[in-house]
Amino acid sequence: MPGSNARALEKARNLPADGIILDLEDSVAPEAKAAARDQIAQAIAKGGFGKREVLIRVNALDSPWWIDDVAMAGKARPDGILVPKISSVKDLTAIADRLGDINADSSIRVWAMIETARAVLHAEELAASSRDSELRLAGFVFGPNDISRETRIRMQPGRVAMVPMITHCILATRAHGLEILDGPYSDFSNVDGFALECAQGRDLGFDGKTLIHPGQIEACNAIFTPPAEEVAHARKIVAAFERPENASRGAIQLDGQMVERLHADMARRTIAIADAIAAIGQLILASPLVGEGGRGAKHRGRVRGCGLSMDCNPSSGADFVHATFSHKGRREETSGLRAFQISPPPRHIGFRRRAAGCRGLSVKCAAR
Repeated sequence: MPGSNARALEKARNLPADGIILDLEDSVAPEAKAAARDQIAQAIAKGGFGKREVLIRVNALDSPWWIDDVAMAGKARPDGILVPKISSVKDLTAIADRLGDINADSSIRVWAMIETARAVLHAEELAASSRDSELRLAGFVFGPNDISRETRIRMQPGRVAMVPMITHCILATRAHGLEILDGPYSDFSNVDGFALECAQGRDLGFDGKTLIHPGQIEACNAIFTPPAEEVAHARKIVAAFERPENASRGAIQLDGQMVERLHADMARRTIAIADAIAAIGQLILASPLVGEGGRGAKHRGRVRGCGLSMDCNPSSGADFVHATFSHKGRREETSGLRAFQISPPPRHIGFRRRAAGCRGLSVKCAAR
């Protein structure tokens, strides 16, 4: 979100995203850098971002602005600082030294943008530097557009020529316990192209994707959310290994397949992701949807993949009298329910008429 755009900063508080990047770099004109710093500092001080992680993207170390950017970020105390064009451990050390000079809180993490040929070549060295806690390194953000510019590798659908570099960076993060996010997809009007690249990033092992337009959030959430059947199977695997008779076994048979303990570890990660997404989703819906309806109160919320509106009116003896939702341009509605609840994380929203592809979380509209 451009730090120079006050409206965008306000909007960021309500976006159904896991994290928000408040930008001081590419989206901010040189003459607006100082004002953007002030606006970002005020926005973080005001709060209201809930459980979303808040990062500040500072300007690159070869710019005249990065020192003031880091100084502001250190005082503002976001969750992290995103640094463009990190190419060496020396670059990470410069950021850490600046944060140390201003006694920045140790909770502020550093994310390195991998945007240069040198960064890709030294990805393992950069990731290994995370063993030095003073460097604060939390993860990488892969930057395909800048890499394309520097290496002259063309950005083609499928990114075939870039996959070896992507895999190299992902392996580096996995070897050292870091996270890695995929870079943005610039053609935000190309819905199908974005979905394909999102799915490719997920399958390659990225932990998420950075976005340049709010219109991409819904599709990205859907693609990176484990499907309901996958989560159910994961829970089944974990439950099977927790049975007393399987406590000492390294492998068991489940539904006609051989399942090993490594599959249980993978299953626990799937469950953790699904539960974390559900927690974020509950935040997005906001508390008025949960037991705070009041007589005749109307609330609007957003359930992953669906637009949802509800009207709680206990006058007829039903806690939940009328609900409508839209999905892919279709409008559905139901009425007469005493209570409405979605159990996490279903593939369908449980109105009388279901809409395939909607995923959500627990919601209840109750009368007071």
